[in-house]
Amino acid sequence: MIKKLLITLLVLLSFNKVVAQTPGMIIEPASGASKSVLDPNNDGYISTSTAGFLGNDKSNSEIAYRTLIAAGSEPSSDVRNGPNCGFSDFVESVSGGIDPVFHYSNGTNWLFRFRMASIAPNAKSYSILIDTDGLFGSTGPNADPTYTTSNPGFEVEIVLATKFGARIYNLENACGANLVKSYPVDRIQKSIAASTECSQMNFFLDFYVDWADLTPLGFTQATPMRYAIVDNMAADKSTICSPSSASDIGGVNDTACGSLENCFNVIINNQPLCSPSSPATCVFSDCPVITLPLSTGATTVSGTSTEASGTTIRVYKNTALIGSTTVTGGAWSLTGISPPLVIGDKISATAQATGEVESGTNCNNTTTVLGSTCTPPITSAYECGKSIQGIATPGAIVRVYKGTNTTPEIPGGGTIWTSGQSITATTLPSALSPNTQNFLHKCTTDGVSTRCNSSGAGCLTYGAYRITQQLAGQCESTPVWICVGGLSQTATPTISTTITTSTTSVSGTVPTPDNVVGVTVYLYANNIQIGTTTTTAGGNWTIPSLTFYTCDIVKALAVKTTVTVKCPSDYSTAQTISAGVTSAPTITGTYCTTATITKVTGTSSEPNGTEIQVFENGIAEGSTTTVLGGLWTATTGISIAPGRTITAKATNLTSCESQSVASAGVLVGSQTSNAVTITPASIVENTTSISGTGANGDTIKLYIDGHPVYQDLAETTLATAVVSGTSWTISTIYANALYSGGIVTATATSGSNCEGVKSDSTPVTCSPPSKTLTVNPDNTTVCSGSVVANVQVLLSQAGVIYQLFNNTLGLNSGSSVLGTGDPITPITLSSAVLTANATLSIKAIKFPFGSCTQTLDETVGVTVNAVPTLSLAVGSDAASICENTSTNITVALSQVGFNYQLRNGTTNIGSAVAGTGGTINLPTGNLSATTTFNVTATGVAPSSCTGQLTATKEITVIALPVVAAIADGSTAVCAGSDTAAFTNTTT
Repeated sequence: MIKKLLITLLVLLSFNKVVAQTPGMIIEPASGASKSVLDPNNDGYISTSTAGFLGNDKSNSEIAYRTLIAAGSEPSSDVRNGPNCGFSDFVESVSGGIDPVFHYSNGTNWLFRFRMASIAPNAKSYSILIDTDGLFGSTGPNADPTYTTSNPGFEVEIVLATKFGARIYNLENACGANLVKSYPVDRIQKSIAASTECSQMNFFLDFYVDWADLTPLGFTQATPMRYAIVDNMAADKSTICSPSSASDIGGVNDTACGSLENCFNVIINNQPLCSPSSPATCVFSDCPVITLPLSTGATTVSGTSTEASGTTIRVYKNTALIGSTTVTGGAWSLTGISPPLVIGDKISATAQATGEVESGTNCNNTTTVLGSTCTPPITSAYECGKSIQGIATPGAIVRVYKGTNTTPEIPGGGTIWTSGQSITATTLPSALSPNTQNFLHKCTTDGVSTRCNSSGAGCLTYGAYRITQQLAGQCESTPVWICVGGLSQTATPTISTTITTSTTSVSGTVPTPDNVVGVTVYLYANNIQIGTTTTTAGGNWTIPSLTFYTCDIVKALAVKTTVTVKCPSDYSTAQTISAGVTSAPTITGTYCTTATITKVTGTSSEPNGTEIQVFENGIAEGSTTTVLGGLWTATTGISIAPGRTITAKATNLTSCESQSVASAGVLVGSQTSNAVTITPASIVENTTSISGTGANGDTIKLYIDGHPVYQDLAETTLATAVVSGTSWTISTIYANALYSGGIVTATATSGSNCEGVKSDSTPVTCSPPSKTLTVNPDNTTVCSGSVVANVQVLLSQAGVIYQLFNNTLGLNSGSSVLGTGDPITPITLSSAVLTANATLSIKAIKFPFGSCTQTLDETVGVTVNAVPTLSLAVGSDAASICENTSTNITVALSQVGFNYQLRNGTTNIGSAVAGTGGTINLPTGNLSATTTFNVTATGVAPSSCTGQLTATKEITVIALPVVAAIADGSTAVCAGSDTAAFTNTTT
């Protein structure tokens, strides 16, 4: 219970967003030259600024990444292996491009970015799979000749191997011999995304490879290609070569698309070929819909489209283009098709909107042209006195043919009878006896009648008759044969030809005693007559000029109408035209139990609906199940004990294939039931030794998040121990195997039994960051509206995020900074704008973010001094003065605690004057020219908060006049000025 509570608490803490980091921040940087490739401005952020993404993390990215895969939808919590919402769970985002992978090519490097639900300091594998030649899958015109179920058509795999580096694999070579390039771990970068899928922070994994190492594989950045992404719980692995530990495929819902192969097909078929250098994302137009049915003789194909008006629609017959048209208001129609469509034509349509790629492999709208709609056969018919009576469709014309005649018999009476015409079936219940039958064909001339018999001699000639019906607007039905007169039956014919879709003629024989010349043979496909002939010597027959399709059911019937007339034969044994033998399925997983196995799972390369039959020691077990998305699960009637062998067979009924051979057998083992426990309630990350209890002699194996724990990073040797007495210790775990946030379980294996269930889930907790680091300064003073830009943390720890926190407001302050581990150079943080005194603390945040945070002991006290009011009124004693005189500039409502300095531009005029709370005067001194003055206000030290008042004041200076001499020797002077001196220049 304690462990369960710890796990629940850790999950809740990891979802806590109170201690949020800045989206866009790099939390595990690349190194060396790679750092400038993945973070060009080296500011520690992948966003355009250290303010973070501020919303969209695609458009606000420092590097102009583009969507790599524009197909499908990527949900969270759809992993095959590993934890949901964890480090292997690709997610999409409404805060950027919806797809979980982006790329950028600059001609030298090819960069990739994965969007993950979370991260962990572990070693896993993240792959880009590339189809370089446009060939994919096992069927169709673009099938890949090198197709296998594990690799349906990829030529190259690029892998980000965390803790190892990057890899390039040439998938044209065999696994184990296909690694063509390895890069060191310096080109991997982890950062915080803007998205919060799974109600938690999401992350980006960035890395890159060099084009110089890719072009020798036969493609360049201009080559149109298709892509898929998949990750793997194993370290440093190609998923194509290690599919059993695959975790999540990006761009699809893994739980819906089924097997790896099927999901890869979904992704590839829903994206057009697109080159890495393409300036835009390549997107298929939506598939158009063809209006059905299409019948033989049609010269028009119509449909609907979700694309805009003007979108081009192209129509294909048997893969060849037969014409194009455009969408108008969601509808389209191609007319004037010549020659007209014939039965069996395969018709498909594509759409191409402006700026998009013509829909194609993403569509599944091919339809087959049908023949005219025919009325179904009558329900029954039999000889009734001088009549033939039975059940037909009400309102249908019922025709009766004698033997092999092609002209129907004309009745003399019957239901809904008109002279010279065949009778018509009446409604039900009818006036016939019994009233559940509704047609009567009489050979006597009774007119409209409801009775089988009439007076007079018999008029139905003994022999074979065939009866058809036909509704208005439809073609005539297939006949139903009856026999009149109790004659013997014609021998049943045989078909000697093995019929396939390429067969054009069918041969057979009518056996003794009817192996004579002249017996009529009819050939049917799907109960529709497709040919007729008569036998030659020995009862042999051949019908030429035939066409067959997969799943046609073919049979023959013989009628002897000459010499000794006989009734029609039974139908021959039917042949179903098969597409071949179904591929054998695969049984997946291991089967180990203490009781019985009640569920068997597997994969199949056959289409949805293929039947799977499970066998126990070769005997059918339970009911059949069906394939869905390449996967199948059998549960009904399954009960298989240990020691028994499970196999399975598949039957593709859709293509009428025969049953497959049996799959490889899987032996059901006896499962260890001994208990195993892990001693500690929780495990501290990077622990290398774990102990527990178990049964003496059992082998103990550890797992983290469902993946085995190894002794080495390369995962070559498992970390195991043997229980001695009742205790065990595994002390060979490599240092980084147990990461914080993981869940460790243990299994026991006893003797020859198979491994027991994973038991005793135990959380791995973080080793908290240090909280005793030195923080400078202890206190500081700033002006209101300013930031504290010099908070330093000494001896910061590598991988730890440091975030200023305003204790007064209870909010983060400023952007996060990543610790460097540098023993000499401290890291520097800047606060947000402050407007009041505050105490700043520093949060030290470590993975898993939200559950591993410490607050440093030292804080920074910040005194925030007020800034002057800059909107004070600025005036003057006089707006204009005479040259070489002065006035006062006035400041109304001056603030106490601030000194006001008069300035001409940036030159101080006179001394500063202390604010009084009222109007103060600032002398201008004598002025010789018109001057505009400004005033600055400065607070007390040490912040000396300063600002220039918004208002300025212009003083107009009036120049002294030039005074001319006058006769009496006097001159005029300005009032208030000194006496002017002058010289009399007159003579």
